[in-house]
Amino acid sequence: SNGSFSFAEACPESPEFYRLRMDGKVINFAVDSTETVSVKADAAKFDTDYSIEGSENNQKIKELVMLQAELQQKVDKLSQSGLPAGLAQNQLMAYINDYKNKVKRNYIYAEPNKTYAYFALFQTLNGYMIFDPLASKDDVKCFAAVATSLNQAYPHADRSRNLYNMVIKGMKNTREPQ
Repeated sequence: SNGSFSFAEACPESPEFYRLRMDGKVINFAVDSTETVSVKADAAKFDTDYSIEGSENNQKIKELVMLQAELQQKVDKLSQSGLPAGLAQNQLMAYINDYKNKVKRNYIYAEPNKTYAYFALFQTLNGYMIFDPLASKDDVKCFAAVATSLNQAYPHADRSRNLYNMVIKGMKNTREPQ
C-alpha cells in the first residue's frame, strides 16, 4: 500500500538482469552474486529520476539508459525536422556514431567484464540494435571483447555461450570475401 516491496532470489551462477515496470515505464538493473540492490523512484518519473544503490554496475546501467534516451530524443526531433531524406540520414548516422563511440570508449572497452558492458551491447533505437554484430565488423569487436571477458568469468553461463555464438556468426557475416 505504501509502494515498498522486495524480492529475493537464490545466488545466481552469473549476473542476472531484471526490469521493474510501472505504467509502461521501466527501470533496468542487474544483480551479481550476493548483491543487495535498493531502488527508489517516484511514480511520476519512474524511469528517469530514480536512485539505485548497492551496485556500481547499476549506476552505469542507468547512465547508459539516459544516454540512449538522449539519443532517442535527438532522433525523434530529427524525424520531425523536415530535413531532406539525405541530410536527415547523414545526421542520423552522425548521432548514432557519436553515441557508439562514447559507449565503446567509456563502457564497453573500459571494463568489458562488467554487466553494464553487456547491457550496452543490447540497447536499441526504434526497435533496432544500436550495436549490430551481424552487420558491422566494428560492432563484432565490441561483442567479442565482452564475450571473452564473460567467458573467462562465467564459462558455463548461457549468456556467455550466446554472446560467443553471436560473435562467431558476426565474424562469418562480416568477413571479406576472398
